Order: sequence, then structure tokens, then C-alpha cells
Amino acid sequence: MLNFRVNDRDAVLAKLRAEGIVADPSVHAHENGGFGWIMDPDGTHIELWQPPSVTMRG
Repeated sequence: MLNFRVNDRDAVLAKLRAEGIVADPSVHAHENGGFGWIMDPDGTHIELWQPPSVTMRG
């Protein structure tokens, strides 16, 4: 599986779907961030990971 870090998982998935890429309809939100998946034509799973928001403290 390949894993890519993205800034906006939902926007990336929407763009990929608009380009004809088949994306897993399920997405997951977790304390470690948000996850979504696609598969390339060779069957390789590709995970899109959006890290959780980090609040800067001063």
C-alpha cells in the first residue's frame, strides 16, 4: 500500500473521482487524522491521510 499525506482529504477524493478514479466510498476520521482510499489500475491500494489539526500554543 502507498500512503500519501494530503491537506484536504475530501477535496483530493472529489478531484480524483471527477477524473474517473474509483475511490472507496468509506472514509474514516480518527484521532490520528482522516483516511480515504483509492486503488490504481494494477490493484495497488493508495491511502490518503490528512493529519489531525494541530493547535499552536504560544
